[in-house]
Amino acid sequence: MWNKEWAAKIPFMTYCEACRPHHWLKNGLLFVPVLICGRAEDLLQAPLWLAFMTFCSVASGIYVLNDLMDRAHDRRHPSKRHRPFASRKLSGLTGVWMCLVLIALGGVCAINCGERLFAITASYVALSVIYVGKVRGEYVLDLFVLSALYTTRILAGATAANIPVPASFLAFSAMAFVSLASIKRLNELTQLRRDGAPDLYGRGYELSDHSIVALICVSAGYAAVVFLELFVQMSSVAQGPAPIFVSNAMCVVVAYWISRAVVQAHRGDMRSDTLCYAVTDGSSLVCILGLALGLVFLMYCRSQSIG
Repeated sequence: MWNKEWAAKIPFMTYCEACRPHHWLKNGLLFVPVLICGRAEDLLQAPLWLAFMTFCSVASGIYVLNDLMDRAHDRRHPSKRHRPFASRKLSGLTGVWMCLVLIALGGVCAINCGERLFAITASYVALSVIYVGKVRGEYVLDLFVLSALYTTRILAGATAANIPVPASFLAFSAMAFVSLASIKRLNELTQLRRDGAPDLYGRGYELSDHSIVALICVSAGYAAVVFLELFVQMSSVAQGPAPIFVSNAMCVVVAYWISRAVVQAHRGDMRSDTLCYAVTDGSSLVCILGLALGLVFLMYCRSQSIG
């Protein structure tokens, strides 16, 4: 039974923590299609922001579901044991209600963006549930499903803004996120090996997989750079010596960042989440700043050529 008096004693921030709002940064991927096409003016489109709200809501619902199903494993993890459901700050029943409400709210937002976005959102939720229920325990397959979930965000942004995304960029996205997902696994395996743990709780990886996971990180990352270069060569954004030079330089920056992240993960020096690493590591922030400046320059060049 729902106990209102007991629920009132739970701090509001505990509910917020369960929703993992810091992961909403990942939904910034919805704005990528607008940026790579040099259409900054479309960033103010209402459907695009409604799509962003949609994915913030459904993603939080999936995170709640994930934490509910992973409580037993999280309680044995040195840092994850402090999560609201693992630490019993929130009950399982509360989590079920939170999950249903958040996904339903996201569905309502998606319907208002049109049938195509609703279909993409429904596919995202279905694939996420499959991942949480089964795939996350399967080695290698989990990396590709995670990549598909991130790439779905880019497709959702393209649908909301009514912008086509080149196949070469989708290929870059897919391989880049395979690399990032494997980097996270590599870091976890390194830390577990350091702590003397036998395997990765709740996942299909063993400590003996450390070297092969590192190989996946590097190969997928460099494949992503190749697809990014292909996108640059085929893109109408990079026309002229200066834009082409800047575009190629951005590819080099991406290759450097991936290489450095792999080394950090191999040492076990990275935070448990690659997002936290990207926004707190000094070199990563410099890379992000460089990529942002390069993108602004390319958008300026495109506006000048159109004008």
